[in-house]
Amino acid sequence: MPSSKKQQAGPKESTVDIIFFRHGDAEDVGADGTDSGRRITPRGDESNRRIAKQIRDAGHVPDRIVASPLVRAQETARAVAEVLTPGREHETDERLGGGTGVGDIQSIADERKVKTLMLVGHEPDFSSLTSRFIGGGHVVMKKSGASCIRLAAVEPGMGDLQWLINPAIIPGRSD
Repeated sequence: MPSSKKQQAGPKESTVDIIFFRHGDAEDVGADGTDSGRRITPRGDESNRRIAKQIRDAGHVPDRIVASPLVRAQETARAVAEVLTPGREHETDERLGGGTGVGDIQSIADERKVKTLMLVGHEPDFSSLTSRFIGGGHVVMKKSGASCIRLAAVEPGMGDLQWLINPAIIPGRSD
């Protein structure tokens, strides 16, 4: 038996895949003059949809999509849901609005009890959370970037990174 407490989950063990999806490129300032009112740019919308198509084509369709209440995350979640889960709306959770911690993710996952959960939110939270759940390292989530972590328990260090998408390497980038 390995000496590490982190063990690969076998097919009979209950796991959850958490997909962290960072919002796409957004305005510098919202029309209302606030950070929370920043909208996704056309380039950001295109990138969000392109990455969602890659996730869908790889077979990683979430059971639920939950987003930060900030406008740019809401717009990202709406676009991603149109691609991944047509006809189903995303949910909103205030805990994803900034300063999101491990306890917030644990609660969000526990409340929803699904096999695959997509969370749409912000930096630096999602890079930090990805790193914490996989047990360390330095992960950088670019705009419209996504990571998927398989967890036997929603605890720091208990996850296995399934994939990390940097939009710059996906064909069709418009810049």
